[in-house]
Amino acid sequence: MSTAYEHMLGPGSAKYGPFRASVDYEGGWLNVYCPGDACGLNPDSNGLEGDGRGYEFSCHNVDSPAQQLTLLAGLAALHDRVDRELAE
Repeated sequence: MSTAYEHMLGPGSAKYGPFRASVDYEGGWLNVYCPGDACGLNPDSNGLEGDGRGYEFSCHNVDSPAQQLTLLAGLAALHDRVDRELAE
């Protein structure tokens, strides 16, 4: 995420973080954050409705295309990591 952010906004811009992606509960609850005023992608309020049912996401304070692309880069990196770990 920081690499994508710096590519769009210039060298050194990523030092203003935070960049974070985490699953905060055993059953899921993915949160992804990038620089901004509490800028992130989070589960919708109905997040944990049941095992295997999934949930919708909503964004908070995503005000620029750079923030949107940074969050998408984070999701893509997580996807790649899961693919690698499942292949092992």
